[in-house]
Amino acid sequence: MDDEIVAMLGDWRLNRDGTQVLDFDAPHDASHGGRHGNVVTTNGQVEHPTRCAAATDCACG
Repeated sequence: MDDEIVAMLGDWRLNRDGTQVLDFDAPHDASHGGRHGNVVTTNGQVEHPTRCAAATDCACG
């Protein structure tokens, strides 16, 4: 099977209330090559369904 799957990944740092943390110029993050978020999205979705061709191809849950 030759499928192409396009995935747009997002790495968001969010406050407990779901708003985005706006500290883009924090020295700590700049010293590490950028900030890392606490929420990852795939194609705009927080839920990440796993698709496998066979159970041995990946860790399917």
